[in-house]
Amino acid sequence: MDGDFERAILCVFDQTGSVSEDIKRQAELLLGQVAQEHATAWQLCARHIETTSHAEVQFWCLQTLHSIILSRDSYSRLEASAKDAVKKVLLAKGTARGSEQLPGFIRNKIAQVIVSIASIEYPKEWPSFFQDVLGSLNESPSAIDCYCRILVSVHEDIISLEVPRSSEEAKQSMEFKDAMRDNALEQIYSSWYQILSMFKDSDRAIVANLLRAVERYVHWIDIGLVANDQFMPLLFHVLNTFDEDSEAQVAAISVLREIVSKRMDAGPKLSLIEGLGLVPIAASWSTSGVPGISNDDHELAVASSKLLVSLATEILEAWKKVENGVLSLQAVGVALDDDVISEANTSCCVAAAMMDQLFPAVVEVFKIPDDEISPIVAPFMLSFVSRIKLIAKRQGECDLSATHKSQVMAIIEAAALCSRFDDVSSVYPTEPSSSEEKVMSEEEENNVSTRRQEVFALFRNAAKLIPSEAFEFVAQKTRSSLIHHGGTMSWQDAELALSLLYQIGEGATEAAFKAATETNAPLVEIASFVIRIDESIASHRLVALALLEACARYSKVTIFQTDLVPLLASKFFGRAGLGHPSSSVPPRAAYLLCRITKSLRSQMKTIARDILRALLPHLQSIAVTPLGKTLGLVAAGASSQVGTSGAGVSTPDDRMFAFEAAGLLVGTIDTSEDEQVEWLKVLNQPLTSQLESHSNDITNVREILLLQQSIEALTRLSKGFSSKMCSGRQKLSQTLLDPLMPAMHAIHAFPLAKDLRAKFLAYVHRLVDCLGINLVPRLSAIIWALQHPSIDADDFTDILVLLNQIILKFANEIAVLQSIVPSLFSECVAKVHQFLGPSWDWSGAEAQPAMLASSPRAAQPIVKSTGAPAGSTEDLRERAVLQKQYYTFLNTISQCSVRDELISPKESSAIPDLLQGATTHIDPGVRKLCIATISNLAMHWISTLQNGTQGEVFNQADIKEFAYKKFGCDILIFSLLVKPESGGIDIRDAASISLLTEVSNQIKTLYDTAGQEYLSILYQETTTRLGWSPDIAQQFTQQIVQLQGRQLKSYLKSLFLEYRKM
Repeated sequence: MDGDFERAILCVFDQTGSVSEDIKRQAELLLGQVAQEHATAWQLCARHIETTSHAEVQFWCLQTLHSIILSRDSYSRLEASAKDAVKKVLLAKGTARGSEQLPGFIRNKIAQVIVSIASIEYPKEWPSFFQDVLGSLNESPSAIDCYCRILVSVHEDIISLEVPRSSEEAKQSMEFKDAMRDNALEQIYSSWYQILSMFKDSDRAIVANLLRAVERYVHWIDIGLVANDQFMPLLFHVLNTFDEDSEAQVAAISVLREIVSKRMDAGPKLSLIEGLGLVPIAASWSTSGVPGISNDDHELAVASSKLLVSLATEILEAWKKVENGVLSLQAVGVALDDDVISEANTSCCVAAAMMDQLFPAVVEVFKIPDDEISPIVAPFMLSFVSRIKLIAKRQGECDLSATHKSQVMAIIEAAALCSRFDDVSSVYPTEPSSSEEKVMSEEEENNVSTRRQEVFALFRNAAKLIPSEAFEFVAQKTRSSLIHHGGTMSWQDAELALSLLYQIGEGATEAAFKAATETNAPLVEIASFVIRIDESIASHRLVALALLEACARYSKVTIFQTDLVPLLASKFFGRAGLGHPSSSVPPRAAYLLCRITKSLRSQMKTIARDILRALLPHLQSIAVTPLGKTLGLVAAGASSQVGTSGAGVSTPDDRMFAFEAAGLLVGTIDTSEDEQVEWLKVLNQPLTSQLESHSNDITNVREILLLQQSIEALTRLSKGFSSKMCSGRQKLSQTLLDPLMPAMHAIHAFPLAKDLRAKFLAYVHRLVDCLGINLVPRLSAIIWALQHPSIDADDFTDILVLLNQIILKFANEIAVLQSIVPSLFSECVAKVHQFLGPSWDWSGAEAQPAMLASSPRAAQPIVKSTGAPAGSTEDLRERAVLQKQYYTFLNTISQCSVRDELISPKESSAIPDLLQGATTHIDPGVRKLCIATISNLAMHWISTLQNGTQGEVFNQADIKEFAYKKFGCDILIFSLLVKPESGGIDIRDAASISLLTEVSNQIKTLYDTAGQEYLSILYQETTTRLGWSPDIAQQFTQQIVQLQGRQLKSYLKSLFLEYRKM
């Protein structure tokens, strides 16, 4: 049996492929049967744990034993002798000489199984658990290794509350710790001391394992067990003993960190840290260097940095607590005796002295440009800077003390060093020579960008405390980095200096550059220096990007130094910007050029023509170059939102900002319409040619990309011209209109190119804004271009959005609306019904996210000719969006001057759609929109009725039926009485607050307009249709008369909720 048993386990664990699947299944079946027989399985497992040499068999047996123990009922049924036998086998196996040769996972499993027994039996049934474990120790490494693993398992499986535990498990954890405190901790500590004393020099692996276990216990045991004159010297001995493997040193540092971080009151904490003698050792690292740095032991360097920062942080926090405790008591008028104040002062003096010792070492660590170390130090530095700021505020000082100034300056200098790219860098200067170089460069840039986010925040905060010194530091660094002194300029230094200049200028206002003061004179001077500097310094792409960002940030200096304007502009279209050989620089240059053009239009007016001439070759190049997926994906290879300089990053489409800048510049040449027209024709020409020369080949991706690019460029160009300018300049308007026809033919040739269509729609929206009435003759042609045989719901939504904009734009132009809207309205309503379909659920329930996956439509195999498959999740979502846009379109119609020609109380097909939306839609926002639309119509019709101007189109009875019954009763009252489970709105939900506000306002408006006539109908409807008693109905109408605003809303909410309970 034993042989079959072991062979079965080996078959199950076989990785060679020599065992067939059929044999594996038979083996699994046999082992399953063995494992189920708990009464005999433990004996079989215990025997094989002792005798087998196969790790697979040992692991299976240990796992099965573990399962039996965790199944407490099965374990409890075992005889006491059986339990004792299992414990002895496990302890003997784990501590036997030579067991260190067992695989690590087997040794971990032995410890875990032993601890699982202890979790059940300690302290009641197995009170000698720790004594038995300690009794099995001998001088062999195997026994000590097992002991350390047991301690770690006790922590992880029982004690630690960092692991999510049930209330019962948390209670067990507390009881287990209490029992250890009462019965075992003294002996455990003695074992730690003896093992460390014995092996501190002879076996560093044992020392490391033991200290890793000790680390887990420090935070909850009595601190005196480890922070004493016996144990601490051993820790320091390990810490200061260097060898090739720093494993033991790292473990000792971790224990020291736990001791330093022990939670306790501020006064005792400061006394503890002072008594440890650790501060002088850590302080010495300012001159000797952090352990691990000199020998490139990164793990030791990181651990040492963590210890140093933990030490400094704990001192700073304790110091603040002592101070704040005294100050807060004094602030509320509590009289403190002299002893308390003296004790607090002593503690503060101790903290200040220790902090003065440690600070140089922390600064030295902060200077290390390491992606793991800087995030450790930066949070402490931020707290330290905040404390200095608070001290200055408390003392009412306008200026910092000399000590604090020197400390803040040291932080600024360290932050600069920490932010620098390494001398040995994998960052490519212009373009990567291979994909491997690109990946390595982007990884390094991402790491630096991430590191800089917190470091730059610290730099800015520190600079605000000593602005003059900080400005002078950055100015000096910028000059020294950017001026050649007969040698080669380091791109790392140049990039860092420009990035720091960008950072320190955050929040600099126009007034800061108006007149140089003692504080900002260096900043104004260096801003002028950077704008004047030769572009040859920016051959490296990261330097170019940092230079552009700095110039953009300080561009306002040109308002007061107008001679700098041409130099500033040249940075963006010259060799450092649009003319840079790197593909990542021109997109950012285009964006920043557009930004400064907007803010400095008046300053650039005189040189607009020169800038346009310089821009033309770049614009022509962009027009004929579609941006491929491999070019310039981000600027500086930075993370998604922040570049290495701390500024934003660009996307490929940012090249199009160059056209927007050109349009803005042409717009500034407002003294001559003819000159504007000539410039615009020159700029339009390559784009129009591109649109006219397409081949209608739907497989030509490059051609479609160029068409998209051309249309977006036209959109950007038009942004330089306001509607006011275009309305008085017909030739200019016509020139802006000229590319429209080629653009329409292009999108008609590629009806299924969704991105191209989106670019065209954006173009038309922009033309509506700037050309206004001049665009009206082309509107029918635009609508024609947007419609095609394969048009879907998503496409038609775009048309409704455009029509909505047109109606709003020409709201006061009755003749324009009459020429456009009536001819399209009926067709739009019909198209909406066509795309939604006869079975569409107008309540919106089917298109809710929770319903989309389970919708029966999703199973339909019908596929549309374009867009999402019919009935798919995406198709339902598109149709739901169309319905909402349709309601928005109707809302706009309800407010325009031609509404009477389109919608009447009975005849319009749009009225039933609005009624369904207002009474059944489950989205409170959509329902509110429909209510607002119906209110616009109802109030308008009531007004015409009261004025006697309704004419023959509107029947008086129809108006009253619609306004008072359908709107005033069915929509505003009855629809909100429906329970959520029956398709109604949950009016208790926060999303329904605005809907209830709208309903209460509309009820009040209807009463103010129609008066008693509305209340009479409401009284009649609630008594006859709802069965309300006359008293309740009468009270309801009276509340409408008497209550206002929030009171009426609260009353309606309570009324609706009460009715739903009936």
